[in-house]
Amino acid sequence: MQYKTCENTLLNPIVERINSFLTDDLLIEVSEEGSDECMHSMALSFHTSIIALCGGVNGWFIMSYDETILNAIANKFVYGKIEENEKEDMIASVADEVTNIIIGNVLSYFVKDGLETKITPPIGILNAEEISNIKQRETIARIVKTEYGKIFVAISADEISF
Repeated sequence: MQYKTCENTLLNPIVERINSFLTDDLLIEVSEEGSDECMHSMALSFHTSIIALCGGVNGWFIMSYDETILNAIANKFVYGKIEENEKEDMIASVADEVTNIIIGNVLSYFVKDGLETKITPPIGILNAEEISNIKQRETIARIVKTEYGKIFVAISADEISF
């Protein structure tokens, strides 16, 4: 199979896993999925988690969360009440963990097509405005809309063929 990021192939299993994680695991309704957009820079939201991909897929996986959806996920993800003095750290941790869960679950799609890929721990970025594509990789992004807000999802990778 030949992958090209802007032909949806790499992003589809990721967005499918996000949708199932939100609806099945957290009981958050996904109201709409945007269409894919190829770009060289991406506007970011309240909290952004980035994971590096290396091996069969080389690049970055990015999830950027609106504050309202991230609060809703944190409230469903964490048992009990989040104390106000722990809220910022807890929300950042939840964003990074959810991003890690999503890409970790999707790695099997890459492996079955001969693209064994390793990942790094997530890097969290709070309140950044934009990320640019400095290595001229293809970046494809999609917006996942929920009842609580939006999640911007992107994968930026070298063109992959074998």
